[in-house]
Amino acid sequence: MLDNNVSTTPDGSKVNGKFNYTIVSMLFLGWLIGGFDRMVMNFSAVPITKEFGLTATQTGMLISSFLLSFLIMQIPGGWFADKFGPRKVLLSLVFVWSIFTIFTGIAWGFVALLVIRFGFGIGEGPFSSACIKMINMEYPRKFQGKALSLVLVSSGIVSVTAPLFAAKVIAAVGWRPLFLGLGVFGAVIAYLWFKFLPKSTTDKAGGENAPTTNAIAKEKITYGQMLKVPMVWSLLIANLGTYSLMWGINGWMPSYLVKVGGLNLVSAGWAMSIPGIASLLAFLFAGTIVDHLKPQQSKLAAICAALISAALFYLMYTGLTVYQSIACITVINFFFGFLAIYIPVVMMKNLPTEIMGSANGFVMFGGQIGSFVTPIIMGMLVDAFKGNFSMAFWYLMAVSIVMMVALVTLKSNTTEHFAAE
Repeated sequence: MLDNNVSTTPDGSKVNGKFNYTIVSMLFLGWLIGGFDRMVMNFSAVPITKEFGLTATQTGMLISSFLLSFLIMQIPGGWFADKFGPRKVLLSLVFVWSIFTIFTGIAWGFVALLVIRFGFGIGEGPFSSACIKMINMEYPRKFQGKALSLVLVSSGIVSVTAPLFAAKVIAAVGWRPLFLGLGVFGAVIAYLWFKFLPKSTTDKAGGENAPTTNAIAKEKITYGQMLKVPMVWSLLIANLGTYSLMWGINGWMPSYLVKVGGLNLVSAGWAMSIPGIASLLAFLFAGTIVDHLKPQQSKLAAICAALISAALFYLMYTGLTVYQSIACITVINFFFGFLAIYIPVVMMKNLPTEIMGSANGFVMFGGQIGSFVTPIIMGMLVDAFKGNFSMAFWYLMAVSIVMMVALVTLKSNTTEHFAAE
């Protein structure tokens, strides 16, 4: 029987099972700076458009260029983490995206910016899979949810602070120094990672960290075997739904609050910080909750989160006041935070560590498809109904229901599946 107070390192030595805050802190900083790099472009687009005389279409292309390369890199990025180990991948990534962040600050035209932001997405794309791989390898299963929660708290912090931070810095010194400063900060993080991320990490985890059997460990698990696992496909669909909700809300709610709710842009920004706080709280506590719940209990909680989200979007579809809409979005953001933790934790607790990066990359690929297409679909629906957002909310309600069905069908008997192979 495994001892809950110890874990096994890749070389087979046992270590004290106390929670390691150093690795979490390093990954937290990386996720934080990456989140700021992504968010500030949305605000920098205003002065960039003015400086280079861009059309609305060109501005949209500039924002989407990052999303496209970020999407493309999900699957190969996960494979890189499995093949070369998360430490090497993480160090390479922070170097690449810091260089492209600095290049953003010295860009000389639209085409240059387009190429640079595409390169930035290539550097950021594999980051999530490498982080998940490292957490899965370096922490016992009883701590994996907590570790991921503490790392993803950075996303909640970014959603609350990045809008105000970007606006103030751009107003004070301009958009170019903003990107130059973020690039330098990324270089500092690269140094900290080099010093503090564990050098012993390989693609073989042992002891409590790896939900594998001896029979599985003796034979290399292929990517094709992973794709035959029903759980992986259920999680991909659930993640597609989760990220569709996130980008649908973040992408269109400010416009909804201004055009339908009658708020000015500053007031809408402050209003959207309230749902951001809800996400922050969810990120902070969801991992610990999932760690302590039994698998069926956490699954039921995830299903309820999707179901309640669907009900709230239906209420918004029928028509609510601006304050009621903000309340609904706040609750939905909390559930999004829970699901964003639940889905990768299910992977870590059920899939073999050997393919953890590839599995996360595949599931994140589904999520990024949702983030890429949902703002476009919602925009088309708003245009088709002459500025009415009702059908856009109906679309998000339908997405929530599909996500709920995926969670209902979720099965976690992956060990038996791989053993049978």
